[in-house]
Amino acid sequence: MKLYKTHSISWVFPDDDTKGDLKIKVEDMKISDRIESYIPDIALNIDRRGYRNDSNLMDEISKGLQDGRVSDFSGVKTMYRYPKLNLSRDKVSLYCEENDMKVIRDPNKADVRILSVGIMKSVITETWYNNFLTRDKFIEIMRSYGSAFEDVNAVIEKLKDTYDEDSFITCARQYYHRPDCWDKYVGPFLNTIDEGKQMTTCNVIIEPKNLKTFNELFTGNFTWIMDEDANKVMSADSVTLDDEMYVQLKDMIKSGNGDDITVAMTTLANCNIETSKTYIAILFFHFFEFFKGTNTFNTVNFKSLRKAFQKYYDRTSYNHGHANRYETLIRLLTEDNALTVNAMEHILDLVFEKVVLNATGLSSSKEVFTIKRSSISLTPEFASQAKSLGFQEALKKEAMDGLPF
Repeated sequence: MKLYKTHSISWVFPDDDTKGDLKIKVEDMKISDRIESYIPDIALNIDRRGYRNDSNLMDEISKGLQDGRVSDFSGVKTMYRYPKLNLSRDKVSLYCEENDMKVIRDPNKADVRILSVGIMKSVITETWYNNFLTRDKFIEIMRSYGSAFEDVNAVIEKLKDTYDEDSFITCARQYYHRPDCWDKYVGPFLNTIDEGKQMTTCNVIIEPKNLKTFNELFTGNFTWIMDEDANKVMSADSVTLDDEMYVQLKDMIKSGNGDDITVAMTTLANCNIETSKTYIAILFFHFFEFFKGTNTFNTVNFKSLRKAFQKYYDRTSYNHGHANRYETLIRLLTEDNALTVNAMEHILDLVFEKVVLNATGLSSSKEVFTIKRSSISLTPEFASQAKSLGFQEALKKEAMDGLPF
């Protein structure tokens, strides 16, 4: 992946009532070789407006990784784990012990490195307002307004000597009251620069402090696995939650007993996350507040689980009487491929009770008005994504008392 350097030019004009024919001199421009940031070439093709979802943006950025991705640990004896992983250290240690593997501290000597979206995000800076001119475009505009400069060729030579041909430039200046000659010569040039019509917009940059790690990740040639894939492999032999276990865990959490809640949280952290994610998501949605007051909440094992599932609380913990809360829950489950028919029906029950009945007062008007739960359904787009049972079959089940939610 190629990186382009960015530089900033600061205009330093005389302070006040300059007389005569004001023109830009070389010394009026701070043409420094200081590198402000780096632009990865792939970022030039990203329209950030279309990537408000971080995962979509990182999918594009991660395409810049070199080949070498694997999905399991076949033939691996040593691994290196980067920070910011959604992967429990305890789980890694247990897996290594059972499979005669070990974690080492030198990434260059490891058979495989474990990466994550978190580590990739940590080395890039996202911004909405980075506009750049290529060096040659900047020079082109200067030539068009040569009369604004005392010696335009001298400035151009200074730029060429200081900046690489494929580098990018930003400009910063202060605004002062200027004599008429300013408006005639200098003003039009600077206004053209400010307009930005010929600028390149880039919403992902690399700060110099992150350059070493970025290059290590995106220009290195090594075998790597994403933490989510590692989690699946390492959890393959773990217990998968079922309806009965869900009810047990729910009751333990609702009891309010600290020891019971701790056991429930530990069970969640050590289960097969991939095959149990629907149950885990619903528990986080309903009972996350119960988790906060425990010592287990900040343990490495549970923090790993929180990274993946806390969004089910953070993004739904408001407007309990508004449909948006439950729409968000449906969308999250769909994004995680975790929307089951039972979960769907449970959420529809909640919408009927919390939004339709309670919010409208219909729950206390049964003698006059009537409305049935079966009148609430998902749109075909989302209903078709519910797993386990066909949607039409699920609609026929109006008695949902047997659901484990």
